[in-house]
Amino acid sequence: MPGLQREAHFDMSDVNTFVVIIPGDEQAGDSAGLLASARRIAAASMPGKVHAIVLGSPGEAAMPQKLLAAGASSVLLVSHESLIQPVQGGQLLDLLLAVLSDATQDSAKNKPSLFLFAASPLADEIAAGAAFRTGGTALGRCSSIEMQGEQIVASRAAFGGRIKVDLSALALHCFACIRPGEACVPVQASDATVGQVREITLCGALSIPLNATFEAQPASRRRVDAAKVVVSGGRGMGGPEGFEQLDALASALDGALAGSLPAVDAGWVPVTSQVGQSGNYVTPLVYVAVGISGTLQHLAGIGPNVRIVAINNDPEANIFQEAQLGVVADWRVVVPLITAHLRAEAAN
Repeated sequence: MPGLQREAHFDMSDVNTFVVIIPGDEQAGDSAGLLASARRIAAASMPGKVHAIVLGSPGEAAMPQKLLAAGASSVLLVSHESLIQPVQGGQLLDLLLAVLSDATQDSAKNKPSLFLFAASPLADEIAAGAAFRTGGTALGRCSSIEMQGEQIVASRAAFGGRIKVDLSALALHCFACIRPGEACVPVQASDATVGQVREITLCGALSIPLNATFEAQPASRRRVDAAKVVVSGGRGMGGPEGFEQLDALASALDGALAGSLPAVDAGWVPVTSQVGQSGNYVTPLVYVAVGISGTLQHLAGIGPNVRIVAINNDPEANIFQEAQLGVVADWRVVVPLITAHLRAEAAN
């Protein structure tokens, strides 16, 4: 697939790197992890500095100092009195576009800028909108980004994670979403203190909010990317009724319910709970895979240090090659027994 390029050529030896943090985005993950990923990318570009842009209320007064300690060279806090809650992409896009010139004023002149978001549906929307409005390039949700000569080269999944696409960009502004990595070693305190923190409060008109209804998640429904135990089902569940059984098991384990791409495509589990290359990246203590064959695309969404418990009636399923504990059996028999045992133990 041909790369995304513009006619103008820029010196990529000094790319301006920014992380865009959305405190109101519950699916965005850890801001320190996002900064860690940005620092690794920027390390190939001299001087390798990373600047943070916080859209909306930071939620905690200590956030700017935490971002500086995590490696941000500067922090720009952007707020607006009329910003609605829960946050909406259109209004946050207005905030980002309004401060782009301020955010880049201390950056290297006539150099391209790379804006990184923590991968989430909300971030996907804002990144794509910012690229369109600025005439830049939207790289999408990337698995890796690096500088190669005069190009920003990114890799991302396509067609539901079935293929990998490599993109190259020469745009002045590039926008990409990535999964936050593991936090780097914090910078020295003496280095963190030199970082600049600025605040901008906007007062212009914002986009009209969408007429949307937001429903609260049940208290027992945990985020898959933050749970210590994840119970996940695949095509082998056979239908939505199977996920009712898995939900009961997840509740008994105080964990989160998830699913593979085929289960999401079939409508058995919401897309926000998908695990895999094109879904969530999870790092629980234990991952219970039920009726999941174990394709490379699905395994790409599971951290390398996660203990996998596999339940599948196919002894040749690839998931058993990765699991620390495997049960070759019909989930219809095994899962209810485990759930009943856990409930009995809790009752006692």
